[in-house]
Amino acid sequence: MYKINKRYDSVFLIIIFALSAVLVSSTVLINRFQIALPLGNSVIRSDSLCGIVQSCIFLLTIFAVLVNYNYGLVGAMLVFGFQIGIGMVNGIRMRATGSIPGVFNAAVSIFVLVLISRQLAKRERESNTDLVTGLTNRRAFEQMLAWKTAKHQSGHVVYFILNNFRAINENLGHRYGDLVLKEVADRISESIGDRGIVCKNDGAEYLLLLTDKGNPIEAIEKIMKAVGEKLVVTKDGINVNYFLTCSAGVASFPKDSNDASTLLKHADVAMVDARHRGAGEISFYDSKLANGIAHQQEVERKIKECLENNYFYLVYQPQYKLEEKALRGFETLIRMDRPDGENISPGEFIGVAERTELIHQIDNYVLRRAMWEFGSIIRNADNDIVLSINVSAKGMGRAGFAETVKSIINETDFPANHLEIELTEYSFSESAEHTVENIRVLKDIGVKIALDDFGTGYTSLIQLLRLPIDLLKIDKSLIDDIETSQQNQDFIDSVIYMGHIMDCEVISEGVETDEQLAVLKEHKCDFVQGYVWGKPLSYDTAVSMI
Repeated sequence: MYKINKRYDSVFLIIIFALSAVLVSSTVLINRFQIALPLGNSVIRSDSLCGIVQSCIFLLTIFAVLVNYNYGLVGAMLVFGFQIGIGMVNGIRMRATGSIPGVFNAAVSIFVLVLISRQLAKRERESNTDLVTGLTNRRAFEQMLAWKTAKHQSGHVVYFILNNFRAINENLGHRYGDLVLKEVADRISESIGDRGIVCKNDGAEYLLLLTDKGNPIEAIEKIMKAVGEKLVVTKDGINVNYFLTCSAGVASFPKDSNDASTLLKHADVAMVDARHRGAGEISFYDSKLANGIAHQQEVERKIKECLENNYFYLVYQPQYKLEEKALRGFETLIRMDRPDGENISPGEFIGVAERTELIHQIDNYVLRRAMWEFGSIIRNADNDIVLSINVSAKGMGRAGFAETVKSIINETDFPANHLEIELTEYSFSESAEHTVENIRVLKDIGVKIALDDFGTGYTSLIQLLRLPIDLLKIDKSLIDDIETSQQNQDFIDSVIYMGHIMDCEVISEGVETDEQLAVLKEHKCDFVQGYVWGKPLSYDTAVSMI
């Protein structure tokens, strides 16, 4: 319900009803003394004069209802109720029908104002309600938060996000996604009860206003547990099970701020941190997080500057056949070379880019530049050199990514059968459906597919068996201490064996010692790359090796 919380609205209503009371009193005097108003050669009779005054009253009460559809309507009903009472008393006392039109007009005015008030109330509800979930929306949430902070109350703003909701929209469609959002809203509302207010924000995000003064972790964990329970979506008579995860950021008032807009920004910052830390994480806002976001924004600015001014360049790390130390090809790596020397390591700027849409621009830059640089070299080479290019999980999981690669291949005239796209296991958790489709399209034109960082745990054996993977890359962390750890050796042996029965070749990256080489050779690894045989090289040096 809309409440009067603006001093000027209250003053305006008082003025309107004071004028209305004066006008109603004037109609009583006009009727009683039959007052007429001369106008030129004619006269405005008392009944006509009362009609004019009543129209003015009606206009004033409309203004009152527009200012506040609740209190304005109450005041208007009192005004016209009094007018109806006076009219009926006069009619009975004077045994005349002259007051009937005034009574009728007052009754009609009340009816019209009730309709206007209901429409305004309906529009107010709709403007404050999320149509999908039935929860209050962000606009209403901000109003409630602003009211509580203005009253110097204390509490917490909690920003929830569903981490893996996108797969539902992509696999089942937005209609089913909306059903899931409604179910999640019901679960959150049931879990929190009367301890707080739940709001639906954009996308798969929810806001919670907790008025408890204590630690909100217990309430948040209860919600996370409820949201994470099995969710069944029925499509075409088939039940599909989903298990959603969420992350939460918390900002407290008045500790972190006493301004509603600032509190929401702080909770958003904390939520982003929680999401980066992993599913089920809860982050509380503090100045360190704010500094981290500021640093991230600065890195984003430098990435954009490098893309616009061509401050990125590529280096190429050689890959070798383990048996004869023959060159297999190169893995393409991106580096930053700013004129002021303030360069950022790939480990940092790639991580920042992956949190934004900038990673798509970097993916396209590396693909296009690498194929331009090596296109003619590989076409004229006598050996079967492979150019391996890393692609982000976001890129590989994007609908139409394979068509972009095909377009760049045609643009650069690069031989597709010499191109290898490296994707990480994380790509399948980002968007499995689009990732698999992109792999199949690329394979159809002869592009090789390598699975990078194999062994980090995102893909299942069943999934791997169904994918046309050409190369498995063993993550560096799996071969550390391989010379001295029998357990590591047994595990590597199993990975290599599994790759071979899947009809894949296997390469181990991050090889740094001759002892590691010997162990990998003993376990029949096909290829290696690492500092033991070659650091990343400049373009000219890589070409000279070919």
